[in-house]
Amino acid sequence: MIQPIHSRVEWPSSNVRSHKANEGFIFAKDMKIRLQDHSIRVRLSMDELDHLAKGQPVAMNTPLGKRVLVSEIVPTDGPEDIGMQDAVVFIHLDQKRFRALQDSEDEGFQLSLGESEILVQKDYKCIGRAEDKNAGLFPNPKDDAAC
Repeated sequence: MIQPIHSRVEWPSSNVRSHKANEGFIFAKDMKIRLQDHSIRVRLSMDELDHLAKGQPVAMNTPLGKRVLVSEIVPTDGPEDIGMQDAVVFIHLDQKRFRALQDSEDEGFQLSLGESEILVQKDYKCIGRAEDKNAGLFPNPKDDAAC
């Protein structure tokens, strides 16, 4: 099993976002993760997809009381894997998937790893939402995509 890279990163003491850490690791500003049954859906901003396409991992901290759940998306040239260790959910996916998504008009990609279904999508701007809430998201291909 691939070990998550959280042990090599200086984690901020609070839920700092967009903080650049060691080894090109960035903390996600806009990434959204949804867990349901055996599936995980990840929505990425333009900046987050750009980092992943360049081979740079992205992480997100979610405070849970006095603890923090860390979610990592790690582009790899090695085997793809998903798991959890020490309050870290990690998803290791082939970097080529992120490059292909960045270079296409596709909304996302889907794959199965073990019993888990993973869906990675571009996060689109919502029509009618304040621009500051849409900053950094992909242009919406639909004219009437209200949230």
